[in-house]
Amino acid sequence: MELQFEPTRVYGLDGGGRLVAEITFPCTQPGIYTIDHTFVDESLRGQGVASQLVRAAAAELRSK
Repeated sequence: MELQFEPTRVYGLDGGGRLVAEITFPCTQPGIYTIDHTFVDESLRGQGVASQLVRAAAAELRSK
C-alpha cells in the first residue's frame, strides 16, 4: 500500500480503491495541528501500519 498525502490527511487505499488506512490532523490554531483520527482496516492490523501513518503525518507536519 502506497500512502497518499493531502494537506491535513495521510491515507492508503487497497487495490480496489477502498480506504484501508487513514490519519487526519487538522490545523486547530495557527501553526498547531492536532491528530484527531486514525484508522487501520482489520486486514492490515498488526503490521505496523498505524506507526507508518503517525511517522508520515509527523514528517508532513515538520515540513510545514
